[in-house]
Amino acid sequence: FTFEQDLKNENIYLELEKIYEEATCESYLQIETYGKKIFAEETLDKMKELGFAPFLEEIMTEEKGLLFRVMIGPMQSISDTNNARETLIRADFLPLLRTRCVKT
Repeated sequence: FTFEQDLKNENIYLELEKIYEEATCESYLQIETYGKKIFAEETLDKMKELGFAPFLEEIMTEEKGLLFRVMIGPMQSISDTNNARETLIRADFLPLLRTRCVKT
């Protein structure tokens, strides 16, 4: 599979509309991921100081073992997401947008 060549030739087809029609989706912002819980907890405190309601998500990976993601959400609207991103960027964070969809 040659992604770059297929993309160039426009041979990549994604049925996203169908996926979104059959699913309920929520958006979250991932603030940071840490290998040690103590560092994640420090970031949780910083998020609370900024007025967010953060939570930790524990992820098990083969490469790095247990990781701790600092997350906020679900976001209520695109406007809320953009405002939160701006606040976080001003506070020297680079949040990632994560969307979770559950098939209904």
